[in-house]
Amino acid sequence: MSNLRDELKSKLDELKIELQSITNDIDISRREDQEEDVAVTRDLLDQKTMLIQQIADIEDDLDTYRENNTTSIVDMGNAVSLEIGGLTKEITIVPSAQADPSRGYISSGSPLGIALVGKKKGETILLETPAGRQFYQIVEIK
Repeated sequence: MSNLRDELKSKLDELKIELQSITNDIDISRREDQEEDVAVTRDLLDQKTMLIQQIADIEDDLDTYRENNTTSIVDMGNAVSLEIGGLTKEITIVPSAQADPSRGYISSGSPLGIALVGKKKGETILLETPAGRQFYQIVEIK
Protein backbone atom coordinates (compact mmCIF):
# COMPACT_ATOMS: atom_id res chain seq x y z
CA MET A 1 0.00 0.00 0.00
CA SER A 2 2.78 2.45 0.82
CA ASN A 3 4.13 2.07 -2.73
CA LEU A 4 0.81 3.18 -4.23
CA ARG A 5 0.48 5.92 -1.59
CA ASP A 6 3.97 7.16 -2.52
CA GLU A 7 3.03 7.13 -6.21
CA LEU A 8 -0.12 9.12 -5.48
CA LYS A 9 1.82 11.66 -3.39
CA SER A 10 4.40 12.02 -6.16
CA LYS A 11 1.68 12.50 -8.79
CA LEU A 12 -0.03 15.04 -6.51
CA ASP A 13 3.21 17.02 -6.20
CA GLU A 14 3.66 16.99 -10.00
CA LEU A 15 0.09 18.19 -10.56
CA LYS A 16 0.49 21.02 -8.04
CA ILE A 17 3.64 22.22 -9.81
CA GLU A 18 1.84 22.05 -13.15
CA LEU A 19 -1.11 23.95 -11.66
CA GLN A 20 1.21 26.72 -10.47
CA SER A 21 2.79 26.94 -13.91
CA ILE A 22 -0.59 27.18 -15.65
CA THR A 23 -1.74 29.80 -13.14
CA ASN A 24 1.35 31.87 -13.97
CA ASP A 25 0.70 31.43 -17.71
CA ILE A 26 -2.89 32.64 -17.22
CA ASP A 27 -1.67 35.74 -15.40
CA ILE A 28 0.78 36.51 -18.21
CA SER A 29 -1.87 35.94 -20.88
CA ARG A 30 -4.34 38.24 -19.12
CA ARG A 31 -1.74 41.02 -18.76
CA GLU A 32 -0.90 40.92 -22.45
CA ASP A 33 -4.62 41.38 -23.19
CA GLN A 34 -4.38 40.69 -26.90
CA GLU A 35 -7.23 39.22 -28.90
CA GLU A 36 -5.42 36.00 -29.80
CA ASP A 37 -4.56 35.52 -26.11
CA VAL A 38 -8.26 35.16 -25.26
CA ALA A 39 -8.33 31.69 -26.81
CA VAL A 40 -5.05 30.81 -25.13
CA THR A 41 -6.39 32.02 -21.77
CA ARG A 42 -9.55 29.91 -22.21
CA ASP A 43 -7.48 26.82 -22.97
CA LEU A 44 -5.31 27.46 -19.94
CA LEU A 45 -8.39 27.94 -17.74
CA ASP A 46 -9.79 24.61 -18.99
CA GLN A 47 -6.47 22.91 -18.20
CA LYS A 48 -6.48 24.52 -14.75
CA THR A 49 -10.00 23.24 -14.05
CA MET A 50 -9.01 19.69 -15.04
CA LEU A 51 -5.88 19.83 -12.87
CA ILE A 52 -7.84 21.07 -9.87
CA GLN A 53 -10.23 18.11 -10.27
CA GLN A 54 -7.36 15.62 -10.60
CA ILE A 55 -5.72 17.07 -7.49
CA ALA A 56 -8.99 16.82 -5.55
CA ASP A 57 -9.47 13.19 -6.65
CA ILE A 58 -5.97 12.19 -5.56
CA GLU A 59 -6.34 14.02 -2.24
CA ASP A 60 -9.63 12.15 -1.65
CA ASP A 61 -7.90 8.83 -2.40
CA LEU A 62 -5.06 9.67 -0.01
CA ASP A 63 -7.59 10.62 2.70
CA THR A 64 -9.33 7.27 2.17
CA TYR A 65 -6.02 5.45 2.69
CA ARG A 66 -5.37 7.41 5.90
CA GLU A 67 -8.85 6.65 7.28
CA ASN A 68 -8.66 2.93 6.49
CA ASN A 69 -5.53 1.99 8.36
CA THR A 70 -7.02 -1.03 10.09
CA THR A 71 -5.71 -4.50 9.41
CA SER A 72 -8.52 -6.43 11.10
CA ILE A 73 -10.82 -6.35 8.07
CA VAL A 74 -10.17 -5.84 4.38
CA ASP A 75 -10.88 -2.30 3.20
CA MET A 76 -9.73 0.26 0.65
CA GLY A 77 -5.97 0.66 0.75
CA ASN A 78 -5.20 -2.65 2.43
CA ALA A 79 -2.66 -5.07 1.00
CA VAL A 80 -4.09 -8.58 1.22
CA SER A 81 -2.24 -11.87 0.95
CA LEU A 82 -4.47 -14.50 -0.60
CA GLU A 83 -4.01 -18.24 -0.95
CA ILE A 84 -5.37 -19.42 -4.26
CA GLY A 85 -5.03 -23.09 -5.14
CA GLY A 86 -1.99 -23.52 -2.92
CA LEU A 87 -0.24 -20.36 -4.20
CA THR A 88 0.01 -17.09 -2.29
CA LYS A 89 -0.57 -13.80 -4.05
CA GLU A 90 -0.57 -10.26 -2.64
CA ILE A 91 -2.97 -7.63 -3.92
CA THR A 92 -3.91 -4.13 -2.82
CA ILE A 93 -7.50 -2.86 -2.79
CA VAL A 94 -7.59 0.55 -4.52
CA PRO A 95 -10.10 3.02 -6.01
CA SER A 96 -11.07 2.24 -9.60
CA ALA A 97 -8.90 5.05 -10.98
CA GLN A 98 -5.75 3.45 -9.55
CA ALA A 99 -6.59 -0.15 -10.51
CA ASP A 100 -3.80 -1.98 -12.32
CA PRO A 101 -4.21 -5.77 -12.01
CA SER A 102 -0.80 -6.40 -13.57
CA ARG A 103 0.75 -4.68 -10.53
CA GLY A 104 -1.63 -6.28 -8.04
CA TYR A 105 -3.79 -3.15 -7.62
CA ILE A 106 -7.37 -4.44 -7.61
CA SER A 107 -10.35 -2.09 -7.78
CA SER A 108 -12.64 -2.09 -4.77
CA GLY A 109 -15.49 -2.22 -7.31
CA SER A 110 -14.24 -5.33 -9.10
CA PRO A 111 -15.82 -8.72 -8.32
CA LEU A 112 -12.76 -9.72 -6.26
CA GLY A 113 -12.62 -6.33 -4.50
CA ILE A 114 -16.31 -6.46 -3.65
CA ALA A 115 -15.98 -10.02 -2.33
CA LEU A 116 -12.95 -9.14 -0.15
CA VAL A 117 -14.01 -5.83 1.41
CA GLY A 118 -15.29 -6.41 4.94
CA LYS A 119 -13.78 -9.89 5.28
CA LYS A 120 -11.31 -10.96 8.01
CA LYS A 121 -8.06 -12.89 8.06
CA GLY A 122 -8.72 -16.61 7.69
CA GLU A 123 -12.00 -16.20 5.80
CA THR A 124 -12.45 -17.89 2.45
CA ILE A 125 -14.46 -16.48 -0.44
CA LEU A 126 -15.72 -18.22 -3.55
CA LEU A 127 -15.79 -16.42 -6.89
CA GLU A 128 -17.00 -17.52 -10.28
CA THR A 129 -14.20 -16.77 -12.74
CA PRO A 130 -13.85 -17.46 -16.46
CA ALA A 131 -11.74 -20.48 -15.42
CA GLY A 132 -14.50 -21.72 -13.10
CA ARG A 133 -15.07 -21.51 -9.37
CA GLN A 134 -12.09 -20.16 -7.45
CA PHE A 135 -11.54 -20.20 -3.68
CA TYR A 136 -9.55 -17.36 -2.12
CA GLN A 137 -8.41 -17.59 1.50
CA ILE A 138 -7.30 -14.39 3.26
CA VAL A 139 -3.89 -15.15 4.75
CA GLU A 140 -2.88 -11.66 5.89
CA ILE A 141 -4.18 -8.09 5.85
CA LYS A 142 -1.70 -5.20 5.89
